[in-house]
Amino acid sequence: MRRTEREFGKPGGGCDTFVSRASAFTPGAGICAMGAAGNAADIVWRSTATASLLTASEGHSFGAVSVVFFEDGQQSCLGVAVTVAQLAAHTPQRRKRRAASAELMMAEYLFTLSEYIRPVPACNSRSIVVVWLLLLLARSCHAEVTFSKDILPVLQKHCQACHRSGEIGPMPLLTYRQARPWAKAIREAVRLRKMPPWFADPRFGEFANDPSLPPEDVAKVERWVAEGSREGDPKDAPAQRHWPSGWTAQKPDLVIGMPRAFPIPADAVIEYQYLILPTHFQTDRWVRLVEIRPGDAGVVHHAVLYVRDAGSKWLRGVPAGVMYAPPASNTQALREARETKADILGVYTPGSPVSSWPDGMAKRVPAGADLILQLHYTAKKTAASDQTRIGLVFAKEPVTKRVLTLQLGVDDIVIPPGDRECRLSRWGTLPREALLLSMLPHMHLRGSGFEYQIVHPRGRIETLLKVNRYDFHWQLSYRLKTPRLLPAGTRLLVTGIFDNSANNPRNPDPRVEVHWGEQSWEEMMIGFFDVAVPPEMDKQAFFVREGN
Repeated sequence: MRRTEREFGKPGGGCDTFVSRASAFTPGAGICAMGAAGNAADIVWRSTATASLLTASEGHSFGAVSVVFFEDGQQSCLGVAVTVAQLAAHTPQRRKRRAASAELMMAEYLFTLSEYIRPVPACNSRSIVVVWLLLLLARSCHAEVTFSKDILPVLQKHCQACHRSGEIGPMPLLTYRQARPWAKAIREAVRLRKMPPWFADPRFGEFANDPSLPPEDVAKVERWVAEGSREGDPKDAPAQRHWPSGWTAQKPDLVIGMPRAFPIPADAVIEYQYLILPTHFQTDRWVRLVEIRPGDAGVVHHAVLYVRDAGSKWLRGVPAGVMYAPPASNTQALREARETKADILGVYTPGSPVSSWPDGMAKRVPAGADLILQLHYTAKKTAASDQTRIGLVFAKEPVTKRVLTLQLGVDDIVIPPGDRECRLSRWGTLPREALLLSMLPHMHLRGSGFEYQIVHPRGRIETLLKVNRYDFHWQLSYRLKTPRLLPAGTRLLVTGIFDNSANNPRNPDPRVEVHWGEQSWEEMMIGFFDVAVPPEMDKQAFFVREGN
């Protein structure tokens, strides 16, 4: 328990250092500008000790300072300086205590200097002016943190992609008026690393899309709240960041989607829906960015956009533009819908609406191909509807690498009741050389962690990605800062960790054994990953092993 300011101000209340220091700074015993080196060293030593105690007490010792320097009834230059320091730093509930202590620490060294410039016991106007100027300089070292100058740039870079009108964030954070009521909640979220959402263990890998706030930005937010969450001068604010209307990343070149809204009844169990979307492309098109944008993100569990080549028989009898769900009683129809070798163009999961790739890399949609949108809906307690749209951005530069989305997963899932750490793994070997670009884990409500690893010869395991706190509501894609070349024959291992215990607050029922299933109360375990290959290679050719 911290001692209060009043306790520090009492005689004998932990202020021994102040008392000893008072004897060195006795008013009327001013040191000449050419004072003895021994006295100067003693002053510096005592001042350092006092400043350290001030810092350790986090700004609670203001009363004790006044007692020491005014106990003889005379107001020396040093006393004036202390008074100014109190006025500058002692602003309860507004200025962070640590910053206040730092100001006092700076003032202590300036007080030492004031002893050298004070040749007589009484203050004169010149020395007071000097001390005042030096204190103003000290205050400038700890300028107040304001929204316009310090916080808005952080929000623009790390938060506004989600926290603006129409996006997944629960409130917009574009202006001071919008952010001010949430100041303490913002501080708590960034302090606990809940926001921005990011779950990769920092010990493994570096990722290009890591939105985590650096420590200095977290400190800015904490100081801003501690100092009263002031707006500051609006002229200090950066230019407003312009976001594409209705889209997360950028305005698409082509928008396609559901021709009409799909109704979601309250508390309903809805089977997977499939929608055929003809492209009418006359030539091959290279797509470098895909955004799948639900009309109501609250009911879309996930969505996968497939490319069906012109010669494919997959769902060929299903009419275009009409939502289709295989009858739950027809095992053959369910299997035919689920099992496909079609390439994936894009994936939507909560928190990852956009799939994009580096310059010179893209996904190919052949001429005459259709897109098939697979949608998994989760009903709410009230009726809703959804009309998902898809935005495509085409490559403008020559494409040197084709991107393929591959996956490893477990279908024979068995999670015992109450098991708090059930680990399920699957491994596979790459048939050809490929450049690893990104990884996206997918599980349901019992998922708690996920790992991507390389198993090297002789059993050495290298971790590419470790997700320690998997969050069903923030299923993120992790894009490598530097793509990793994987030789043919590389053995990849994916592991999903599940918590089926009562300690998991999202667990639908810890008493049941859990198996694979499409609904959220069942489970999945899929490790998606994007690789780049030569532009002429499709997925079927990729899986023909070299030498065959």
